[in-house]
Amino acid sequence: MNSHWNRALVALTFAMLAPLSVAQVITVTPSGSVTGGDSVAVGFADPKLAGQTITIFVSNGEPGPFHEEVPLVIKLDGDGKGSTSWIADGSWDQAVFSGEGAARVSVVVN
Repeated sequence: MNSHWNRALVALTFAMLAPLSVAQVITVTPSGSVTGGDSVAVGFADPKLAGQTITIFVSNGEPGPFHEEVPLVIKLDGDGKGSTSWIADGSWDQAVFSGEGAARVSVVVN
């Protein structure tokens, strides 16, 4: 009987965590670092937003009056996936990609 409770607990845990496994994801290629002038591929995935148009923001990560930000509009396909490109700004030290509830992704700009 104890194994039945264990199985039920495991099933309940997976059922509760399942929605977390399809979270919004931003991908940046190349990752780690880029050189100013390089083309950077920016992808986004979220099955719940399939067919919609979303906006990802890329910023220099600087505070206050030094902050610069560029919107990137991405049209998602039927699976909730889409991509666009961005040309790395050589005057920035870093690029921070954020939006639509996804975890931020940062790259160094050389």
